[in-house]
Amino acid sequence: MANEYPYILTPDAFRQFVTKLSSVGIPDKVNQPWLATLGFKSKNHRQFPGILQFVGLIDQSGRPTDKYKALRQGDEGRRKLGAYIGEAYADLFKVYPDADRKDMEALRNFFRARSTLGDRAVGAMAVTFQTLCSLALFNGAAGAPAEGEQVRAAKGTEEPQKQRPATRGGLTVNVNIQLELPATTDGDVYDKLFSSMARHILKFGDE
Repeated sequence: MANEYPYILTPDAFRQFVTKLSSVGIPDKVNQPWLATLGFKSKNHRQFPGILQFVGLIDQSGRPTDKYKALRQGDEGRRKLGAYIGEAYADLFKVYPDADRKDMEALRNFFRARSTLGDRAVGAMAVTFQTLCSLALFNGAAGAPAEGEQVRAAKGTEEPQKQRPATRGGLTVNVNIQLELPATTDGDVYDKLFSSMARHILKFGDE
């Protein structure tokens, strides 16, 4: 069905909205007046109930269903929400079993093939799906980076220090030797000098 998937234009506000639902009372209806009491008064916020309905959290009249309780059940509820998202986007998960981890391009391609709307709406459908996924747990993990994105190292993590080679006795001694060589063109003088250094200095290091 064309234009089958709903979308929002303010994903950050929607994320804040769903997060807030875990700490406020369960309403008789999720409607525009009730959204306004929570501070969501923009015309773009009017799309929020439609998304909740799409994943089964409220019915067509806006009344919370039994699934709505998942929003108040911590990580267990987030796992349930992941299952509800999987049901609502069943066709997407048939194409991509790891849809919650797919990048934007793959998601856009999927929604574009199922919508007669423009690129902006198609992109919003993809963003809406990713926003929902960021609020849920899939296979014990939440908000997994989309395929193709770089996973950044945890802040404060340092590279392991390279192991230094062990030294005899646990002590390393650096010796700095400075020589004043005689001004001569006789090569034998230098040969004898370096030969003597090899006997006395290098022999010392092998003891």
